[in-house]
Amino acid sequence: MALTLDEENNGDNNFVSVGLNTNTETVDVSYRLSYDSDVRIEIYDMTGALVEMIHQSNAVEGQLYDFAINPTKFTTGVYIYQFITDTERHIDKLHFIY
Repeated sequence: MALTLDEENNGDNNFVSVGLNTNTETVDVSYRLSYDSDVRIEIYDMTGALVEMIHQSNAVEGQLYDFAINPTKFTTGVYIYQFITDTERHIDKLHFIY
């Protein structure tokens, strides 16, 4: 399996990172915000249909959030993920190749 994606990084205290962990074959997600906010991370297929909401929480300013998702529930293809806060929305592609 291979995963390619782009990463959004807005400085030391505000970032979103998504990447393949080849040791565990999971997709590691981490983020930190410079403000308190509700957060959702959603994955959509290329038709725009919601495949899964993989994370929902109330993020606290400056706290690091770190978790892994199992990519085996997704078939080979291109997906869109959205990282959504009260004031921002980051949209990027995930490519799963098995």
